[in-house]
Amino acid sequence: MFIDFTTADNCRNPWSYEICVQCNACGRINKDSMLQDRLKVLEEYLQERKSFDRWSDAPVVCQIKKLARG
Repeated sequence: MFIDFTTADNCRNPWSYEICVQCNACGRINKDSMLQDRLKVLEEYLQERKSFDRWSDAPVVCQIKKLARG
């Protein structure tokens, strides 16, 4: 049997949406390692955002990218 938990009110995981992924960024699992776990989750999220390259090839998207670059 698999039981899902809803996210905590103070959930800090940007990937979690209504279901707890038990990353411990909020301290639900272990209060002692909460800050280290939160840092790990946010570093992974930041790295994914920085390395995003799945842009559409649609002309309007290419034009927006070009404008954003200056």
